[in-house]
Amino acid sequence: MSDFRTTFPISPIAPVSYDDRVMLCGSCFVENIGKKLENGCFNVLVNPFGILFNPYSLAKSIENIIDNKPITADELIFHHGLYHSFSHHSCFAHPEQNVCVEQINRATAHAHQFLKEANLLIITLGTSWVYRHKHSGNIVASCHKIPQQEFEKELLSVEQITETLSAMMQRLSAFNKGIRIVLTISPVRHIKDGVVENQQSKSSLILSVKRLVERFAYCFYFPVYELFMDDLRDYRFYASDMLHPSETAIQYVWERFCETFFNQETQLVLNEVEKLYTASQHRPFHATSDEYQAFRRQCQEKARLLAERFPKAGFEKLLNE
Repeated sequence: MSDFRTTFPISPIAPVSYDDRVMLCGSCFVENIGKKLENGCFNVLVNPFGILFNPYSLAKSIENIIDNKPITADELIFHHGLYHSFSHHSCFAHPEQNVCVEQINRATAHAHQFLKEANLLIITLGTSWVYRHKHSGNIVASCHKIPQQEFEKELLSVEQITETLSAMMQRLSAFNKGIRIVLTISPVRHIKDGVVENQQSKSSLILSVKRLVERFAYCFYFPVYELFMDDLRDYRFYASDMLHPSETAIQYVWERFCETFFNQETQLVLNEVEKLYTASQHRPFHATSDEYQAFRRQCQEKARLLAERFPKAGFEKLLNE
């Protein structure tokens, strides 16, 4: 009997090792892969401006990071007792204006230094729909639950998306000449936009990404969207909201990610790291027992050897467990 799935091969892309620095920006799906990389002790920075969905806001956030551009207090808006930035996710919101500014500028400065030395930038695009603030005329990264009548909704064209991301990528290549860029499209459907409208949005992203990959030799595409639409074409691979991926689906995409980006040596090290991470999360009934303490010392020694072998990786958290 034939297999009840539509599988397809993915060509190896821009190999990633434990000597690399990886920044990930974009929709909530980036958080899933970023968490896997963090648990695997790779040197990563995930969403320094918070979760962002549309290509315009993503491009502008990366350009602000390149410029190390600080935000000022007069750029913030006050809503429901909190200060917000229209360029950042609500995770930066704070009741004190100066704290909000400080948090954002600290995150920008850290991301600037990280991106300068990064080997790979992974961007996950979520939607082509954007919201333009009527008062300022600017496209916002987040509406922060401000009443909808204060915004105009627009669908970015393929040309707008392509040129916006293209300009950002050219600036990034000049800022960090060795960086590689991987574009992905989030499989999460934005049903609030409408079913038809969501398809229009994703289609524009797909066509734009195709043009960018053809235009820039250092730009690649990892088909997360296609893995869900064609390979994992079943609601059992979705969470209870029927929109976001389930843990099983995330794990499957992670495995395909590993096959695509990691060589055999990196995968072998990752397998060892995952065992050490699982061991570090174990909470025994008798933590002071000789047996457990010996087991813990053995894990620490393995982590120490890996840290010596890959000094640029993030093995500190295993050593500090």
